[in-house]
Amino acid sequence: MKLNELLERQVAIINVGMSTTRGIPGPLFEDGTFRYVPIRERKPGNLTPRYRDLGLAEWVPDPDDFAHYDPEFETMTFGDYEYRPRVANAKKLQSGDFLFFFASLSTMEDRRRRGTTGFFLIGYFEIDRIIPYNEAKNSPLTKNNAHIRRTRDSEFSIWKGTSRSAFLEFAVPIDRESTDLWLRTSKGKRLPWGSVDRSGRRRSDLEVINSATRASRLIRPEHRWAFWTLVNAKNPGLPIFSYNSPSHIKQGNQGD
Repeated sequence: MKLNELLERQVAIINVGMSTTRGIPGPLFEDGTFRYVPIRERKPGNLTPRYRDLGLAEWVPDPDDFAHYDPEFETMTFGDYEYRPRVANAKKLQSGDFLFFFASLSTMEDRRRRGTTGFFLIGYFEIDRIIPYNEAKNSPLTKNNAHIRRTRDSEFSIWKGTSRSAFLEFAVPIDRESTDLWLRTSKGKRLPWGSVDRSGRRRSDLEVINSATRASRLIRPEHRWAFWTLVNAKNPGLPIFSYNSPSHIKQGNQGD
């Protein structure tokens, strides 16, 4: 797919995986590779994997805990509840659009401190379709999804990815430098770096990004060029890319 074709597709981002509020984020290695560590599963079923089944035994406190492996990148499914505000923008995606997943990751040093190094893009689905609950609960397309594998669950939708969906080899940072190029507030402004919380304490860049991305976010059309360029710079071998250079594409206005 050429870059100019990608620029016509909607792109949303959504947070997944373990964080310091629930455990220890997945590891980020010196070469930029990483391991995605899902959150724990609260309602495991007979087919729910344990962390050791996913090859994550050394990265979690208890390898025998059940993992809520969602998204899964074998048959490309992601589930979430239809009524949750966090998926409101993700529900706007259509066939051919993109849902990017990002997660907290930690270097070895930060893991020893049980801290978070930052947020990173870890993979994406090129959307085939979004399958509503009444269809998803009995569809062969969704049988590997964590919500389907629970003992009992309902009111979820399943985002189904195409075969061109991919798990990234190298994590793409979501930091102040990069988000200034492609992420905006609902009013189209840059994120409020240096803002203070209710107690008057200055928030860190990580806290500002966390606050801005608690719900799924759509990337504005004028910022898609910068977004895709950053993804391609770290992962040029992705199946979605088939262009040699973005130089022929006019870069969008970066805004204030």
